Amino acid sequence: MIYCFSIQRLGAIVTARKTIEIRIFTKELAMDSIRSLVLVISLSLLGGSPVLADVLLMEGIQSAPAVNTPHNGITMAQVRQQYGNPVAEQPAVGEPPITRWDYDGYSVFFEHDLVLHSVVHHQAQN
Repeated sequence: MIYCFSIQRLGAIVTARKTIEIRIFTKELAMDSIRSLVLVISLSLLGGSPVLADVLLMEGIQSAPAVNTPHNGITMAQVRQQYGNPVAEQPAVGEPPITRWDYDGYSVFFEHDLVLHSVVHHQAQN
């Protein structure tokens, strides 16, 4: 079977297809224009209003007092030599063993024989 189309009929099909494509393209442009307009209006409304924020007040926070504490990595013998004997020595706990020495105003934590961390005691405010 041989199909024959007249040139006039093919022209009508091509024209109809172009018309449909143009209509779809026009609708997409219209939607983009509406979205752009909504965006511009939203931004202009936000730009004209004052910015609101919560203010967080943290009362009673002070900078750490200038207390000379042992720094990380020095040995128990060096701490004893430089800072004297502690007020109290807590026994080692856990694995690796963590030991705590309490001094006036701070505590020193050891892992095995080395300083792990020094903590300044918090002064309660009335």
